[in-house]
Amino acid sequence: MRDKYSITEESGFKQEDKGMFGVVADGIKKISFSKKNKSNIIAHITMMNIPPLAAKRDAAYEIALMILHDKVESTSSGELLVAYTDALKLLNISEKAHKEMINAIMKLGKRNFVDAHGVYLRLLSDMITAALFVLSSSSIICADEQTVMYLLGSSKSDDSKEMLSLFSKCECDLRKSIVDLYTKAERTADKEREKMRKNFTEEGRERYDIAFKEFLGKFEAS
Repeated sequence: MRDKYSITEESGFKQEDKGMFGVVADGIKKISFSKKNKSNIIAHITMMNIPPLAAKRDAAYEIALMILHDKVESTSSGELLVAYTDALKLLNISEKAHKEMINAIMKLGKRNFVDAHGVYLRLLSDMITAALFVLSSSSIICADEQTVMYLLGSSKSDDSKEMLSLFSKCECDLRKSIVDLYTKAERTADKEREKMRKNFTEEGRERYDIAFKEFLGKFEAS
């Protein structure tokens, strides 16, 4: 007997619980995918887009985290600047794909749910952006100390060094906060990701896996 909230295999998605990625079925459980009904066809196509969007989100996030893991202990400002820049670029891709996926879910009629994953991606992106700005400011001080001393109305290099020390401490604190955030949230994010994947039909999981592998290779190479 078909589950009360099940969706056809062609859609690539099914609901087994009331989790965020199961809510899609609530909006279309009464829909019959008839070729005569344009809105139903659009809903069907919208649902088919969810697995590859989720794959793009997850692949970009995974490579961003790999970059952070690899460079988080670096003492080189240059390496950290590159790492923050690359990780932020990937997180922006991840967040964009996530928003498109959420919009697809909302188009299917579900609007009231907690988007914890979206909040997590936004927090991580904002914290990395802050660290990047602080590190960039430190580089400016190092590159043009005399101008900074002039701006401070000082002839002592100790003043610019003191400012540089403050920026360095700020960046270090932000870096620790970034690590603390993704270390604590990563387990929940992985759990939600696997929960979402299990809610896909076999065809949906296959579409997700193929897209994830392709996106992973693309982002690793970039």
